[in-house]
Amino acid sequence: MIMSNFNLIKKIVSWVAACLLLSANLHAENGNLTMEQRLQKIERLLKNQTQFQVEQQRTIKTLQTENQELRGTLEELNYQLKQLTERQREIYRDLDERMSQVSQVGINTSIPANSGVSANQLNLEQASTKQSVQALDDNSVEANAMDERKAYETIFPLVREKKYLEALQRYQEFLTTFPNGQLAPNAYYWMGQVHYVQGQFSEAERAFDIVINQFPKSPRVGDSKIKKGRILMRNNQWEAASVLFEEVIKEYGGSTQQLAKESLRKIKQRNTQ
Repeated sequence: MIMSNFNLIKKIVSWVAACLLLSANLHAENGNLTMEQRLQKIERLLKNQTQFQVEQQRTIKTLQTENQELRGTLEELNYQLKQLTERQREIYRDLDERMSQVSQVGINTSIPANSGVSANQLNLEQASTKQSVQALDDNSVEANAMDERKAYETIFPLVREKKYLEALQRYQEFLTTFPNGQLAPNAYYWMGQVHYVQGQFSEAERAFDIVINQFPKSPRVGDSKIKKGRILMRNNQWEAASVLFEEVIKEYGGSTQQLAKESLRKIKQRNTQ
């Protein structure tokens, strides 16, 4: 309340100072103008000032939106890097496991004495067959994952270009094709983000809830909780928002934790006013 009064007083003082300055300039430059002409000139100047303030507000809003989009892009790039690193580790682990299986194949298989096939040859053939079957399964899974990744990566540029309606449609199509894919929680998260940027907070909250409740192990859960918490703040649900931010602070680290701390600090500052 004190801060609000201070801002009001500051605006009044600025307005009075501007009026005095305008009056002085008009008096100095237009001493021969009638009162009506002077008033008309003051009105024009004030109108220009108002238009300038409106334009400033639009610029600030645009910068805030672009900043949010840039942060979203950075989050997406970090997530992709993490996924690639994890995939590389999985490939190394799989290769190591296969090599271990080959080296541990026994020679205890019963073979007819007149078969002409050595125990070592048979064991190697069995190991090769097993690896071929496993490789087919792995290749099928990997091909599906590549299709999912390719489909997903074609959508995000639409978000950067602010083609929000098309992006939402494409994310929905993606989730229809890959409802349980590895990138499904990401798709729901970005649907929430797109709704959020457009001020569609109810739709955004539903998307973030899906990430939180249906994909509890996804790295997107922390970010979804923060976004949902901010929506709750807009709805004056301060206690529920605080609970979410405290969960994030407890369960996550890095930038996600810092954002939760910052939001929680704003709630506490509001409560002390």
